[in-house]
Amino acid sequence: MAKTRLDDPLTADQLRTLLDYNHETGVFRWRRRDQLGHYARTWNTRYAGTVAGTSQHGYIQIMINGTLYLGHRLAFLWVTGNWPEFEGDHIDGDPANNRWDNLRDATRSQGLMNTRRRSDNTTGYKGVWLDKRRDQWVANIEANGKKHHLGYFPTPEAAKLARDAAADLLHGEFARNE
Repeated sequence: MAKTRLDDPLTADQLRTLLDYNHETGVFRWRRRDQLGHYARTWNTRYAGTVAGTSQHGYIQIMINGTLYLGHRLAFLWVTGNWPEFEGDHIDGDPANNRWDNLRDATRSQGLMNTRRRSDNTTGYKGVWLDKRRDQWVANIEANGKKHHLGYFPTPEAAKLARDAAADLLHGEFARNE
């Protein structure tokens, strides 16, 4: 049997040999390694049973064989035996929450539909802003790479209602109205 090279794609069997995954918590832990020979005791004492990965920009990242993997993508591989077809999406919008029931396969566009309100948003509503020249509230939404202008409204609440209705229609299960 040919030896696996470090630049070969990681397989589900290799992943399951290295890590345990808890579906309920979404946490990966390093498994004991016996194939390391005399290094096994040192490695196992230091790492076996500890939580794998670090947080970078909210996402859990795990280094395996010199390659950095996103935790939610590893969860797909560990559970299904296959990499996600697209990018993967966290249903609740929390990139650190890798519980299996919080993950779904999604395109980049669908993942962007599921984003939270931007931190620099001053209106408090996603997709709503004040046009000071007209003294009117504007609602916009984007779906599948296309921007949609939803109109001008007298109040931010009216603009939010229009944006939420459009999100339900255009984004479907990926709509996030917060």
